[in-house]
Amino acid sequence: YMRTFIHVHDIARSWIFAIKNQEIMKNNVFNVGSNSLNYSKLEICNLIEKEIGGFFHFENIGKDADQRNYEVSYEKINAIGFQTKIDLKDGIKEIANAIDCLKFDTPYSNI
Repeated sequence: YMRTFIHVHDIARSWIFAIKNQEIMKNNVFNVGSNSLNYSKLEICNLIEKEIGGFFHFENIGKDADQRNYEVSYEKINAIGFQTKIDLKDGIKEIANAIDCLKFDTPYSNI
């Protein structure tokens, strides 16, 4: 199932863009993001696995409770000049680096 992603910095930039372009954007609805940020759940897991060196195991047991598909087009906002700057791989790297800064205490660890 497809999901769409966007970095929080690009969301903040979109608000500034909307303020600066309110005459063009008023009375319209815009999806904010990039067509390059539409990924399946499996693709996301594979990107995370590559970044952190972990292992994901998928089991085809049962049925995914969330079967919604979100493949969104951003052509309308891109046509008036808004483009995202941060791709998903960079966002995953940011999260991986932040996790390295955290200390996780667990009673289930051998370390």
